[in-house]
Amino acid sequence: MRSYLLFLLLSVFLAVFSTGCGKSGVQAARENDLTPQKILSIDDQKFLDETEKAGIRQNTLAQQAVRRSKSAETQAFATKVTNDMSVVLTELKDLMKAKHLGEPAAFAEEAHSEEVARLNSVPDDAFDREFVALMAVQTQDTSRMFDSAAQTAADPDVRRYASRNLPAVQANYGKATDLQQKFNEKAH
Repeated sequence: MRSYLLFLLLSVFLAVFSTGCGKSGVQAARENDLTPQKILSIDDQKFLDETEKAGIRQNTLAQQAVRRSKSAETQAFATKVTNDMSVVLTELKDLMKAKHLGEPAAFAEEAHSEEVARLNSVPDDAFDREFVALMAVQTQDTSRMFDSAAQTAADPDVRRYASRNLPAVQANYGKATDLQQKFNEKAH
């Protein structure tokens, strides 16, 4: 009798918990609406986050150069960087909205980063050289990020975004290295 009662309780227990929510796995998945357009890989998400940080940082450095530089060539480069990063950040905001990621967070710390503090502390006569050296490093890193994402991003929209903006990012890197070489030649 005891084993029969145990068997009966076990049967009721299994019957109750095996029914679940009454929906098949396919129905439950459809209700979550997790389409590929709404899911980004960790690498794609990291690229978008790092792009935002780099864009804000470069834009901040370039705006400072527009104000402080004595060189027309440096100011022209800084203006181009500001314009290019504005486009990159605007398109990034649109892409993140399309991917239901919400608007990008404002990375205030990027506007007050170590690089910005370093550039603030440089005397006027060394400003252009320091700005160009910082931008050579920044644009090289950004160029690598965009190149990698253009080739390997899992999401096709992220790949297109990276591919579309890669030429401007590479041009900024090229101009930064050219200016850096000019300033180094003048110093010697």
